[in-house]
This record gives sequence, structure tokens and C-alpha cells, in this order.
Amino acid sequence: MMNRYESVISDGIGHAKGFSAKLTLKDDATPKFMKARSVPFSMKPKIEKELDNLERQGIITKVNTSEWATPIVPVLKSTGDVRICGDFKVTVNQALKVDKYPLPRVHDIFANLSQGQKFTKLDLRQAYLHLEVDDDSKELLTINTHRGLYRYNRSVYGISSLPAIWQRTMDTILQGIPGVQCILDDMIVTGDSDQSHHENLEKVLSRLSDYGLTKISVNSFRTMLHIVVMTLIK
Repeated sequence: MMNRYESVISDGIGHAKGFSAKLTLKDDATPKFMKARSVPFSMKPKIEKELDNLERQGIITKVNTSEWATPIVPVLKSTGDVRICGDFKVTVNQALKVDKYPLPRVHDIFANLSQGQKFTKLDLRQAYLHLEVDDDSKELLTINTHRGLYRYNRSVYGISSLPAIWQRTMDTILQGIPGVQCILDDMIVTGDSDQSHHENLEKVLSRLSDYGLTKISVNSFRTMLHIVVMTLIK
């Protein structure tokens, strides 16, 4: 199964085909431009490396001007690399009409998976970056760095509307497949027998492949192959 769906577990950022995120401003919203925040000198090379990496993948684009600009918050990862986050709560989030779409409730999850005995958990890493932003919304996702302005072409963590937009996208992608429940970037797959479990799992991986989603966590995938037994307490 890993050989058949090698593209799904590849490390590159995928691109959700046929979907885009649209951000809607309040009627009285006005653009907010904030200066870049100072960062420790020792972190600048790591920030620049990550900016170059994101630009190379087409996730961000350097721009000269913008009415909107959000300062960044660099987060040091355990690997020593830096993850760049925009502090959108001080800019865009204040001006957005937040999308409303319900996340699955615990009782609904238990009900939908109640026939299963064994369960597979798939983790889609950096999930939001798989979803393109429509052209009218891209300027809202401009970040201000010590190297100037960059505009996100993909959805990015920290925007208040995106959990609902992403959940709606995943529900649409996975609709019609039995024995699967998705909560944002986590998917749980099961079946009433080992055979149906594996069939449902293959349908999920095939659907993710068809829609261009990648970066399924390798650790979670290996755990899946050994089949994790979970007990659902109702």
C-alpha cells in the first residue's frame, strides 16, 4: 500500500485540486499595515532559510507594496529550524467575517465509528498549506519580515476562518467513504472487519492522491501498518 500511494506520503507540500479559500472582510474593515518586528540576530539566517524554502515551493511570493501587512512570530522547532507564523490576530482577524462550519462532535465521532474494532490514524502535516487562497484574498495574507514583504499564496495557520474552511474542504473530499472521520488534519479510518477496514483505508488514500494531498505523517503511517487497536469508551 505504501508503494501504491507513495505520492501521498511524500514530504513535499501538495495542492488541493479544485478548492480555494476565500476570506471575507467586514463591511467597515480598513487595511492595517504593521512594521516588521525585530528578531534576534541569531535567528535571522534560519528565518531567511525558511522564507527561501517557502518561496521556492510557491507558497509565498515576495511583493514590493501592500495595504495589509502582518508581523511574523518565528517559532523554533525541535529540529533547530524555524517555523514562520503570522500574528494575524492583530491585523486580519479583527476585520474578518469568520466562516461558520461545525467541527465534528465527540459523540458523533463515536457513533460514526461504532462498528469498528481496529482503527487507523492518518495525520496530514502542514495541512493548511495544501489549500490555495483565491486572488482577492492573498493581499490579506501579506507578512512583514526583516527582508521585506511576502504574500502567502496558500492558506496559513492563524487565520480565524481557516479551521471551518479546511474542515468543509476535507468533508467534501472524503464524502461517501464509509468508516472514516476527519477532524481538521487528522483522519480516523475503520471498518466492521479487517477486510472492510483495509478497503476503506485504500479508498481514503486513493481520494487523497486524486486531490493532490500529501505529507501523510510517516510515523503515523507505519503505526497504521501495524494496526493500532483503540477502545472507544462511550
